[in-house]
Amino acid sequence: MKINPKKDSFLNKYKIVILITGLTLSAPLTLFVLPLIMLQNLHNTVTSWNYIAVASLCIIFICILGFSLVNSYSNLFKEIKKQSKEVEYKNFALTHMFNELKASKEKLDIFSESLERKVFEKTESIQNLLDNAKQGFLTFGADLVVDEGYSLECKRIFNRQINGENISKLIFPGNLEQQELIQSVTSMVLMEQEQAKRATYLSLLPQEATINNKQIQMDYKIITISSRDQTEAVMLILTDITETRILQAQMDEEKNVLKMVVNIVTNYSDFMDCVKDYDNFCKSGMFDIINTSYSIQDIIIKLYRSIHTFKGSFSQFGLKNIPANLHQFEFELSELLNDSNNMSLEDLDIFLSIYNLREWLNEDLFMLKSVLGASFFQDNEVVKIDKQKLLDIENKMLSFISPLDYSLLIPDIRKFRYKQFRELLKSYTNYVLQLSDRFIKQVNPLVIEGGDFFIDPGKYSSFTKSLGHVFRDIMEYGIEPWDERVKSGKSEFGNIKCSVELVDNLIKLSITDDGFGIDIDLIKKTAVEKGYFTKQEINDKNDHEIVSLIFYDGFSTNCEISELSGRGMGLSAVKDEVDKLGGTIEVNTSTGMGTKFTFLIPYASSTDLPIISEIDFMNALIDTTKNFFDGQVSLSNDGIVESVKKVKNLALREVSVIIAIKGAINGIFFFTADKNLLKSILSYFVLDPINPEEDQISNEDVLAECTNMIMGNFSKSIPHIEDYITLGTPVTLHSQEAKIEHSSAGIWNASLESDKGNIEINFINSLK
Repeated sequence: MKINPKKDSFLNKYKIVILITGLTLSAPLTLFVLPLIMLQNLHNTVTSWNYIAVASLCIIFICILGFSLVNSYSNLFKEIKKQSKEVEYKNFALTHMFNELKASKEKLDIFSESLERKVFEKTESIQNLLDNAKQGFLTFGADLVVDEGYSLECKRIFNRQINGENISKLIFPGNLEQQELIQSVTSMVLMEQEQAKRATYLSLLPQEATINNKQIQMDYKIITISSRDQTEAVMLILTDITETRILQAQMDEEKNVLKMVVNIVTNYSDFMDCVKDYDNFCKSGMFDIINTSYSIQDIIIKLYRSIHTFKGSFSQFGLKNIPANLHQFEFELSELLNDSNNMSLEDLDIFLSIYNLREWLNEDLFMLKSVLGASFFQDNEVVKIDKQKLLDIENKMLSFISPLDYSLLIPDIRKFRYKQFRELLKSYTNYVLQLSDRFIKQVNPLVIEGGDFFIDPGKYSSFTKSLGHVFRDIMEYGIEPWDERVKSGKSEFGNIKCSVELVDNLIKLSITDDGFGIDIDLIKKTAVEKGYFTKQEINDKNDHEIVSLIFYDGFSTNCEISELSGRGMGLSAVKDEVDKLGGTIEVNTSTGMGTKFTFLIPYASSTDLPIISEIDFMNALIDTTKNFFDGQVSLSNDGIVESVKKVKNLALREVSVIIAIKGAINGIFFFTADKNLLKSILSYFVLDPINPEEDQISNEDVLAECTNMIMGNFSKSIPHIEDYITLGTPVTLHSQEAKIEHSSAGIWNASLESDKGNIEINFINSLK
């Protein structure tokens, strides 16, 4: 109980006033009453009535005042006594309350200790739960500094204590772009209060990272770390998904293997043809390219095209090992091409000898055999004839029977190895679907129309295999993602159609898509940036000329190089195959509507021999010979070539080589050369001096060898002719001023002069 201090002060003042008043009134009593009494007692005198009245009034006043004071004091005493009892009661109540509060405090201390113990146990339990959750939990604020409380898994992931470190540098050390992204997004997230926007910002943060060779998945939550001032932070949840990714990769690998197996089983014949073609390329085709008269740079480009096409073909079947090796080999060839000016054929041979291209295929074949069994590659129920054996039979027919009989018999022989043209395209149905998965685009199954006529697969397979580059470019650049197609009013699924027909003895093959079309402005920009043309030159070209740039060697608008694209050799390889067949390419494109590739290829009938005039093949042979001497033995010629003319006889020089040819070209070729020329050629092949006894033999051998290489290159230089001729064995002849006459059939002659000597090429047409 509290006592009012103002009331106590009032009572004290009241007491003092009463005391002073009493003393003041006592004075008149003393002055008037006491002297009167004393005078009366001493003198027995009579006091005047005025004096007595005044004295009486004073006495009465004093009595009244005294009574009043006594009454006031009595009331005050009662009040004080009453307040004293109230104070006593209140003190008792306060004492009781104090005792209760003391007891409550003791209970509260016990409860607080119990609660603290429970909180500690709960916190320890939660920490233990987090530490054993196989996930890393940590928090950080706008400064990106990791707070002290984080789970044990964080230490395992980062291999150290991380409190106080910058989270962006922990996750992406050295990657300033990612660090800046985390910094800016975190600031926006913590400042933004709208949940939808927060979720959008959080989605911008990286979802996965590689930390200490572990694949880590990252999830983000916004938490409140202080309810009093509403302080928020980002909680980062780290999950090690390395094993999950490994298992997923294994599952994907198994799935890809199954797809590959199904693809190969479905297209067994095409696959085996591809394997055989690659095997022939490794054994001889590669060296045939090297042993031509082309420059080193052209040889490397031709090798590159072949490798690029094989890579696309094997990728089409879903093989894994060989496309990766061929891709790396492409890179090595591209590096080699940059330094081709300082390279010789010997250097190129040394470079190629390092690689065992054939072995790259064995790993894939071994895996196929482990899945399908070795018996899959052997069909005991069917009698098989090797394609090469059939070709040998056809060549013998060319050599030993007349053209009329050949035309009658050859269709039956070729039934065993000829196919409908559409058969060479059917593997692209699966290939397009594979590309749609790779580029994350939706496309309907490839439509193939026509192509029911029969062709020699060996003649056209290289061309049809190169078409994989066209389909790949359509999927990568032409067909838009589904959302873009919907925005432009198209169906979600893209459409690709391939149609084949015979028109005026030409194979007309069209590949059409309904995609975005070819970006002509991008081609123009790329052509200028890569130095193909100046800005003025490119602006002077029409759209068809600009589109044709996509077939240039090395031309690509793609800045990234992948296993399938990026170096600009794909469509170049297609054009090279079309050129070999003597065909043409036309491209029509419309922005937003799509692109149409049209290929016109001469159709080689299964019965008719190709027709070529003597002047045409003689001119081709002269060009091949000139290129050979320029490229192989570095002889400079004066450019003096007599035009091809028909003569009645031919004069043999010191050394001659005779080689017979049958088939579409029937007759005998004579290569006759000066001895000095042969000595010069020989010096390039033989370093040690030759004694006189070996001189004649060596000259004959070198001319025979040169003739073999020239005729091999010649047979490949004329479209459609290689499979319709057979070459005999070269026969050497050493003579002095001999002449040969063959008036009934005629002789065609041409001379080629060089600074080291001359060589003549003669052809005697045999009667058919």
